[in-house]
Amino acid sequence: GGRDLWFDDSIGKFNTMERGKYLGNFDSDDFVLVIYSDGNYELVEFDLNKRLDVKNILIIHKLKKDTIISAIHYDGGHKDFYVKRFQIETSVANKMYSFISEEPGSKLMIVSTDKYPLVEYSYKKEGSKDKFTKKEELASFIDVKGWKSLGNKLSANKILKIDVLESLQPEPIDEEIDEVDEIEEIKNSDSETKENEVNTTLDDDALKPGTTIDLDVKPKPKEDGSEQLGLF
Repeated sequence: GGRDLWFDDSIGKFNTMERGKYLGNFDSDDFVLVIYSDGNYELVEFDLNKRLDVKNILIIHKLKKDTIISAIHYDGGHKDFYVKRFQIETSVANKMYSFISEEPGSKLMIVSTDKYPLVEYSYKKEGSKDKFTKKEELASFIDVKGWKSLGNKLSANKILKIDVLESLQPEPIDEEIDEVDEIEEIKNSDSETKENEVNTTLDDDALKPGTTIDLDVKPKPKEDGSEQLGLF
């Protein structure tokens, strides 16, 4: 019984006329999650008169109960890169909340609401001229903590560059597999029917990485709306 909502990024306003990006069906207690390039997020109510600062928006979609924000930010005080993952704990609408350090020089580098965000960074070890690279799945790197937490240091080495790779998504399980395996088990237990045994092979490569996106490129939001990647 809610209302369908779209966001027109040409004017920065919501609408119900199917113009722009579809955000979903909204009830009175639903919010739009907006994450900005300066390291702030905002919960926005269904308001057709509100205008958003489009040029600074990295992510915009309907807030879900299981939404987890993953971010890499540079802390100006510690002068290092940190990874944090958190869920929305605030409930006040139309108010900016900063989830990165307020120290001078602090900066949001990467933010994502994908389930399995994947990054690759290059670095140098102290006293070495060689460059090394490492991939890191952020969901495995750090647990979900409070939104005010600093997070965990990405690396003890000097980071040179961070690339965002296509998120890792588990492949859907074929419902027919269980049925075939059950038949195979029954036939294996019957020595008289072993010659008719059914064999199945599952692909070991359940998670497949995608293409690399350079850090200094700001991609457009994904069409599905629920899981997007923002860069700055």
